[in-house]
Amino acid sequence: MPEVQLSEIKISAYRNIFFKEDKKIFHFDSLIFETNKHLSLGEVLNLATGIAITQNSPNGISSILLRGTSANHTSVQWNGLNINSLTTGAADLSIIPVDAADQISITEGAAASLYGSGNFGGAIDLNSVAEWNNRLTLKLSTEYGSFENLKNAISLKIGNAKCQYHFTFLNHFAKNNFSFFDSYKFGNPKVSQTHNETENQAILQSIFCLLPNNQRLESGLWLQKKSTNIPAIMGSYQESSQEQTDKTLKFYLKYSFFVRQKNSFSLKNGFLQDFLYFSDKNSKIDSKFLTKKFLTNLEYTFFYSKNFIFDINIDYKYLNADISAYQKLKTEHQFGFSTGAKWTTKICVTNFSLRQEFYEKNHSTLLFSIGSKFEIVKEKLFSRINFANQFRNPTFNEKYWEPGGNPNIKPEKGWNFEIAKEYFFENKKNCKLFIDLTAYYSTIYDFIQWIPKTKFWSPENVKTLIIKGIENSIHFDMKFSKIFIKTSANYRFTISETAENYDKNLDFTGKQSIYVPIHSFQTQIYFSYKNFYLSYNQTLTGKRFTTADNNEIFALPFYSLSDISLGKTLIFKKLSVDFQFKTRNIFNVSYQIIRAYAMPLRNYSFRISFMFHNKNS
Repeated sequence: MPEVQLSEIKISAYRNIFFKEDKKIFHFDSLIFETNKHLSLGEVLNLATGIAITQNSPNGISSILLRGTSANHTSVQWNGLNINSLTTGAADLSIIPVDAADQISITEGAAASLYGSGNFGGAIDLNSVAEWNNRLTLKLSTEYGSFENLKNAISLKIGNAKCQYHFTFLNHFAKNNFSFFDSYKFGNPKVSQTHNETENQAILQSIFCLLPNNQRLESGLWLQKKSTNIPAIMGSYQESSQEQTDKTLKFYLKYSFFVRQKNSFSLKNGFLQDFLYFSDKNSKIDSKFLTKKFLTNLEYTFFYSKNFIFDINIDYKYLNADISAYQKLKTEHQFGFSTGAKWTTKICVTNFSLRQEFYEKNHSTLLFSIGSKFEIVKEKLFSRINFANQFRNPTFNEKYWEPGGNPNIKPEKGWNFEIAKEYFFENKKNCKLFIDLTAYYSTIYDFIQWIPKTKFWSPENVKTLIIKGIENSIHFDMKFSKIFIKTSANYRFTISETAENYDKNLDFTGKQSIYVPIHSFQTQIYFSYKNFYLSYNQTLTGKRFTTADNNEIFALPFYSLSDISLGKTLIFKKLSVDFQFKTRNIFNVSYQIIRAYAMPLRNYSFRISFMFHNKNS
């Protein structure tokens, strides 16, 4: 059982990361970052974990359905700030580049007492981290692929032992004019996709400063613009005219200081602004959405001893949305108060946390989480167990959209129970093995769903959802001489079904949630010899229902995708050059992630990357 390192905790850990040894966490390692440069977060999550991701085109809107929940049941946190949409409650993973963070982790079944509203499925943490021994790291890369797909990136990290600066620029253009078989037209003809272009630019900056007297200052800025043409559905004989532009500005400033090695104080302020423009000339739609979040967080941590630590956290949010469909500017004030404690012994880590959220209408119930991780066999076999309740406050769209918004809608509530076993084996000479087997059971009461009314759709609390599943992960690394092999496999069994309908006219009891596969599997094999490497990735996605009544006619069948990449790295003292050739969907499979939206057949890309690296020895 790893010991608690106080100095590292004080400097780097956000509280929602610090209090979760009892949870299942997947960390992106350096191999995932290096082999999946230029991809979006949604693409990498599907490739590396097998988590269900929905997407209407290669670069289109992407949502996560973690542990059988909806897109608005998983939060995305950027350096501790929730960046989910204020209007829908979900995060579009297609506009989040993997390069946006130095560390990425996924906590499944994340506790509401740590993350707040909307984490029935889990939470994704994107964190910027200083490399204090770095003096200069410069990365340049370009990638060109099928369908006029061009990606360029520049990354600069420079600094010394007291101050570090990170800068990243990303540029992506793709025509996405791929061919596909249109099974919704007579004869299943092969056609070319049209009106599917995308253009995406992002700038990210971070500054970290160690100040005198145990003080620290850090700041981050994220600017991005993405323009996308949305293609017509399969079977259509009219070209789409739908277009969407997303612009975002994210900023935070955090100041922290430490007193007598036992007291830590931090103050963080954040500002998030999202603008979305959607137009459809065919339907004469022209809509603009502007939302802003102002966030303040105050945190105090007391390190009573190496074995016992607790904290107190207070946060405030001012939210506003200027959207024509709301009739007028909508504003809200939200407050949160939370506390947590960690108790560590030689064989056990126990975490306990409480949180209360205050809204203008619906206050949360008292949120709690308690869990432990036990060492059963020294440094080899561990057990995890945790129990927590959950809460989701209705989104702005659900409350204010006109026509149809429901200002009296109730928040979703529920709970989650999880138990797991971990096995770890390490041969100090050349191999490592890690196996995780997790079982979970959760409920969502007063589940919110948009249902048709006489003239429009409206959100209602329509049902109770029960979700249960088993997850198995295996990771194996082996190294001998100049050969390195890394393999991983992830299997997910997910039942997400309606347990009770509140509306007698809607009887979907026992039906699987839409787009949630019961079975999914992902595996990756990475092999390197000297400076050559080969990577093979395969995902298997089970049948998915696309209607609430689980109509078999509209169900999407099982499909399997395989990708392979081959590369070579040349090393010249402090300079390295990497060449990579990748083939996606090597078996030319026709498939749909969202019904009636085509995805590409076999396609290729070539990437070249340069890196200059200078560390302080």
